[in-house]
Amino acid sequence: MLSTIFISIVNAESVKNIEYRIVADPLENKGIMEVNIFIDVDSLEYVTIPLLIFNEETFMEFLDYTYTDSLLITGLTYNEETRELSFYVLGSGVVKAYFSISNLYEEIGLGVYLLIVDTDLLRGVVNNCNVTIIMPGNYSIEYFPIGNPIIWLQGEDDFTKIHVQGFGGIVVIMGMAIQVNTTIPTIPQATPIKPSEEARLINTVALIIGIIIGAIVAVVLYYSFRRKTIIIESVDHLRDKTSLLIIEALGKAGKNGLVQTDISKSTNLPKSSVSRRIKRLEKEGYIAVRKSGKYNYITLTDKGWELYEKITKGK
Repeated sequence: MLSTIFISIVNAESVKNIEYRIVADPLENKGIMEVNIFIDVDSLEYVTIPLLIFNEETFMEFLDYTYTDSLLITGLTYNEETRELSFYVLGSGVVKAYFSISNLYEEIGLGVYLLIVDTDLLRGVVNNCNVTIIMPGNYSIEYFPIGNPIIWLQGEDDFTKIHVQGFGGIVVIMGMAIQVNTTIPTIPQATPIKPSEEARLINTVALIIGIIIGAIVAVVLYYSFRRKTIIIESVDHLRDKTSLLIIEALGKAGKNGLVQTDISKSTNLPKSSVSRRIKRLEKEGYIAVRKSGKYNYITLTDKGWELYEKITKGK
């Protein structure tokens, strides 16, 4: 008999552990992610696993998956709207899912980046959770743990690594290490500053500035993320290219609307840009989102149709 487990409900018996392994460059704000899901079930079960433990703006594009021979897997799908991975499974082993990832970091100052990880969302869902984030380059890091996750850092000349184990939140502020020219010209009757002291001074000042700028912002963003209420700036949708293209595509589609992937295809806009703007347009009352199966159908509201008419008349 088929039994069903919704992992979003407190039930950690089938999923023993989830490991996130990410390599992402803050400068380009994109990278790759491998999610390892350790499963142990002795009867056929349907599993749905929420994967988003980062900022809501983080975009994950599903690429492929593999699994160990000891598992039977079928019907695996990834829902871009809910960031959930679903599949039927039987046996004991590991499912590996691969994603491209973008918008993981937020630049809050020149060379200063903000990163949010919240594994507390998986508390009671799995037995354990591990996150490893590798960043090319050398970064000075300050972090603010919330809850009781185990955190440790590893830095080398060519990479910086952050590990988070267990459940809880962490707000990370990263300052890019500044390369200093250690060649000091000879100046008569002047006392030169030692290169190592100069480098430490500049890096320290940069890090302090980053912490001052980012500390308050980090805490506010973290709690906003936890409450699922993101502060949205006002946008003039009649002048904003992304809004114009989305509203036009929905207007041409008529009352049946479009699914989000079709909007990306018809507008040639990146999926991450479409996702962010749809949230904004929905919050401001221009569109309605209706879930049907694994898809979200998006249609214009009365307010949205008024905006569409203004757009078409202005052309």
